[in-house]
Amino acid sequence: MRSIFGRYKFTDKKHPLTGILSVVLSVISIAGLIAAIVTTYHLGGDAPFRMGVVCFLSLLMAVAGIVLGIIGLRKYNSFHIFPIAGLVLNVGIILNIIRIVYAGVTVV
Repeated sequence: MRSIFGRYKFTDKKHPLTGILSVVLSVISIAGLIAAIVTTYHLGGDAPFRMGVVCFLSLLMAVAGIVLGIIGLRKYNSFHIFPIAGLVLNVGIILNIIRIVYAGVTVV
């Protein structure tokens, strides 16, 4: 099979869209969490309700990213780098949110 640029292509595998969306959701979620943490730091540790909403939305995006990553891993004859990266990032996000909530509960 030849590509349009004259180079040989040895596989028909493609990157699954669900895996790419999983990584995109994780990046958006990380950006939201960083913004919430920086804003809370600048407010002297007093987290307003908006920051809780941002963290909750980040949690929902991370769960959606995990679902999309699992769907991307189940695709036959496709590369798995994006679904695996999305799963790792999204699980890390969820673990960090749990750590932030635990630290907030034990301080009070």
